[in-house]
Amino acid sequence: MKILITIFLVFILFVFLFGFSILRFIFGGLLGIKQNQKRTNQQNRDKEQTRQKSKSGGKKIINSNEGEYIDYEEIKD
Repeated sequence: MKILITIFLVFILFVFLFGFSILRFIFGGLLGIKQNQKRTNQQNRDKEQTRQKSKSGGKKIINSNEGEYIDYEEIKD
């Protein structure tokens, strides 16, 4: 009787793992599309930043929403 319960539990475990694998495959495909879109959006932002840097001659552009530039002075004791 114990062997039948053990075989049944192992069978249930395999069914659960198989079902989980199928769900992961299905949802992984759907989420993979979203991940590719995120990657493409990041690449587009990187290209735009590179274009802006090349237009400004490589100088850093401080936007008005980034705050005010403050000179740094190091104080030695």
